[in-house]
Amino acid sequence: MSLLANSFANRGNEVEIICLNKHLVFYPIDEKVKVWFAEEETRSRSIMKKMVWLRRHVKERKPDVVIAFMLEVFCATLASLIGMRVPVVSSERIDPHFFGKAKGFLRWVLLRRTAHLVVQTERIKEFYSPRLQARTTIIRNPVTGKVFSLPEVDKENRIIAVGRLAYQKNYPMMFRAFRKVSEHFPQYKLCVYGDGPQRSEIEAGIAAIGMEDKIVLAGKSDKIIEEMNRSKLFVMSSDYEGMSNALLEAICVGLPVISTDVSGASDLIEQGINGFVTPIGDEEAFSLALEKLLGDEKLMYTMGENNRRKAGDFREDRIVDQWASLITHVVEGGERV
Repeated sequence: MSLLANSFANRGNEVEIICLNKHLVFYPIDEKVKVWFAEEETRSRSIMKKMVWLRRHVKERKPDVVIAFMLEVFCATLASLIGMRVPVVSSERIDPHFFGKAKGFLRWVLLRRTAHLVVQTERIKEFYSPRLQARTTIIRNPVTGKVFSLPEVDKENRIIAVGRLAYQKNYPMMFRAFRKVSEHFPQYKLCVYGDGPQRSEIEAGIAAIGMEDKIVLAGKSDKIIEEMNRSKLFVMSSDYEGMSNALLEAICVGLPVISTDVSGASDLIEQGINGFVTPIGDEEAFSLALEKLLGDEKLMYTMGENNRRKAGDFREDRIVDQWASLITHVVEGGERV
């Protein structure tokens, strides 16, 4: 969101960000972008008061378009602006297959009122009705910064995984799969970057399978891209994802990749061309994919080069151009809530 706001502001557009929740901004915002905090404006945590303020603010500011990110925000926005002649573009960032019935029903009711829906993967788009799919566009996350200017370095015999230490990531399956092939490739270590609530449990699991010398929980790092650049293979074993930024970054760095068949994986990975997709939770298939790649350095190199060629698709300017084209279509097409 911050990247889009900054890019549109620097293209000469007037841009505002409204934060419905906490007074927190984690990413740098250009000084040309005006930021509003609904909690400050209303002096209340009440969602109803924030929605009333939002409706009044939009009525006063008369924007050409409102873009709402994430389920809670676009539901609140769509409900707040019912009856107003302003188009709302809703952006779904999480796989809706995993929402409960209550959230699912609320989303279904309100999304019928959205001018357009933006999702990140084909699988998420297919979740919705044909009628909503007709006004749904797939736009990936952009990859920015140093990814596109990395130096050539000597690769270490290291497999890298990136993500929170949480049940969703299913690290135990990854570790068991790696253990199966480790004795054939003793030179390799598996390094996991990230932290989370299951760290102690995951550490105990590593000890239980006797892999303390081969699996490293490296914690958080602000140099993930550099760590990827020194690695030979990226792996992801999640049970569910939206669109994994770590997977996107690994592809742009030029790593071969192995991922379970979560949303987004099959959009990004051509089986056997730039990586492998394995069934969710399938330890044997994951292990076989590891064995295939670790045993064939030439194949790893070829897959990595294929990924380097895909990297340009995720450059910031291309993604912003896609958003700009969509917004023009929505505004000029007269789509309204």
